[in-house]
Amino acid sequence: ASFRLRRRPAGVPAFPSSNMAIPEDPETWLSRFFDPIFFDADTSLTVDPAQREIIASAHELVPVVSLVDAAAGDGARVPPKGLILAPFHVPRLLNDPKHAPAHFDRLAELADAMRASLARAYGEGAPLEHVIWAGMGGSIEDKYAGLASGLIPEGSFRLWGLDDVNADTLAHILAGIGACAPPAAAGADGAALPLKRALQRTVVVAQALGMTSVEPVFNVKHALVPLFESFGLDIACHFYKVTIPGSLLDEALRPPVVTLPHQPAGQSSAAGRHDYVAHGMLLPIHLAGGSARAYAASLDLPTADVGSALELARWVDAAAERAGHGAVAVLLQLPRAWRGRWHAREGVPGDAGLEWRDVSLWFKQHLEESLGKTPARLLKLITATDAHAPADSESGAESGAESGRGGGQLVLRGRGGGG
Repeated sequence: ASFRLRRRPAGVPAFPSSNMAIPEDPETWLSRFFDPIFFDADTSLTVDPAQREIIASAHELVPVVSLVDAAAGDGARVPPKGLILAPFHVPRLLNDPKHAPAHFDRLAELADAMRASLARAYGEGAPLEHVIWAGMGGSIEDKYAGLASGLIPEGSFRLWGLDDVNADTLAHILAGIGACAPPAAAGADGAALPLKRALQRTVVVAQALGMTSVEPVFNVKHALVPLFESFGLDIACHFYKVTIPGSLLDEALRPPVVTLPHQPAGQSSAAGRHDYVAHGMLLPIHLAGGSARAYAASLDLPTADVGSALELARWVDAAAERAGHGAVAVLLQLPRAWRGRWHAREGVPGDAGLEWRDVSLWFKQHLEESLGKTPARLLKLITATDAHAPADSESGAESGAESGRGGGQLVLRGRGGGG
């Protein structure tokens, strides 16, 4: 995707051109995240703080990229699994000609094992037709974005996102699954209900990393597992979890729920919103018949793209600084296909065939979760379909700021592109 400025707040410098000098060279800026204190160049993996001590004062980026307790002072130690560097390091790993092939082979093995478990239980003709992904936040919104953008191809199976505790949401999912039930086998008795037959072709993946992720725990443990058990289905064939050791989800969902590694090489260096570089995104792409390798290649940004991102960030920061204490809204206008919408799946009649697709929430999640929680500096991304940009202004004298509220509006327009 590419973005251009539609309108700027008064007094804020125009969006810089591509040849305008920026405070720091993009390559130099990026290279700091690969300093030896963070990155093992021999393995292309993030350094494990459990094996190598890292303290807060050891590098200027430690407080930025880690879960170190700043209140404990410069000598505070980064806890195990406390470096959050997956967005930088995983793309490097998955594009390393020496190490990447083994990780893509492992990804294929995970997908094959999920399909094979259904075949062992119900015969070789039992395909994987439905995947219920129970998560929250970024681990669900990236799936909606993958469907809306075509990254996750349509046709191999139906991907259902479940991120709220809502009987209507779950009823919609189960109605859609039941509507796709295969015909009953000849001679089957009345117990062979359509929903049971459809669930035999369904797997559930629960995903969450932290200690506050109640929604996927409730949906899986108290709703979906009892449903599958009521039909006499083997939980080990249908239920998986993507998490990190010790999380709320990990503690709540015990065997026979099967554990999948959160990231390539078994590392845990991503926050929930960074799911796009973890198995939470790589696995659905591969299962659906997409190219995880091509996707990984697009994650390894060239220096020019890093520079563009820095320029955009500097422009937004300048506007936020001018607004002072208050809310700054970034209005992101996206192609219609990327906005939240219901998509009617071919061959599935009525509401059961409706599938939610949305790229805008994924953008919103990343901006607000990364930048929108600073006290007294609220940064919000507006992506509503009824949001309209103000009329163009030649001088840029009108800012869209609301008088007396210390806020302003920045308008960006996104354009879908290849890759």
